[in-house]
Amino acid sequence: TPSWPQARRYGLLAVGCLSASLVNPYGWQLHLHMREYLSADWIKELVGEFKSPTFRSENMAQFELILLGSLLAAGLSLRRKRFVAPLLILLWAHAALTSARHIPLFVAVSLPFLADELQRCWHRWTDAAARNSTPAILRSLAWESQTGIGRMSVWAVVPFLLVASPLLSLPWPADLPAERFPVGMVARHSAMLSSSRVYTEDQWADYLIYKLSPAVRVYFDGRSDFYGEAISREYCNLMSADYRWRRLLAQRRFDTVMIRPGWALAEVLKQTPEWRVVDDDGKAILFVRSGPVPEKTAIEANEKR
Repeated sequence: TPSWPQARRYGLLAVGCLSASLVNPYGWQLHLHMREYLSADWIKELVGEFKSPTFRSENMAQFELILLGSLLAAGLSLRRKRFVAPLLILLWAHAALTSARHIPLFVAVSLPFLADELQRCWHRWTDAAARNSTPAILRSLAWESQTGIGRMSVWAVVPFLLVASPLLSLPWPADLPAERFPVGMVARHSAMLSSSRVYTEDQWADYLIYKLSPAVRVYFDGRSDFYGEAISREYCNLMSADYRWRRLLAQRRFDTVMIRPGWALAEVLKQTPEWRVVDDDGKAILFVRSGPVPEKTAIEANEKR
């Protein structure tokens, strides 16, 4: 039978959450902006995290295992005429297969339902077993350990309390990880980067803002929704050294480029006389224009060659 009090409770909760989401500087227009951004085809084409997942890594293998198990759990739940879990699993499975950024949300939503189904399978396997069988012995061990596990669960909070307390003088990170960001290069050339027109990748632009703001002004950072389709495509064309790369660098009057060695643009800049390498630490290359920005006619002549 339908549980109308429970449905009413969740309905009121949904209305309350929606009303709370309107309390922002932009009101309902924030929701309009999110809908337009998430449904834009160019976002799905250009931004990596909005593309469909590629099943070629260990993380994707784990996601695939959880996906198949959750779909099986959804089918078992439907057999018992339970519809909430299957609907949530199918909704977020579709979102995760459409956009890789939804995979963590799918995993967070589906794992509790998958764990519930696994527990049901465990009970069906052990409850029907003979008393002296291996499944029955495992069931007894699990039952006896539940009380102890409940008492021990409080200790999971202790490490977090110790980290947050002033009793331990832990060496907190002073900067972002150097494995992902050009920490050393920015430190060595902070004055030049602060006074230049820099082309760099979006995440590194975020780092420049973090380290050199308000002196630095970036061309493109991770907030692709604010820059729009035209600049996003321009940024990607420069990244791949599109045939218009010379014109785009001159049009935006870039005099400094800080990119990864593996980028196509890094290779063409190394072979271009008006650009010289200032620093190369193996993770990032810093180029500086050695002459004035060329005129438009000279750029067009080079493109026609």
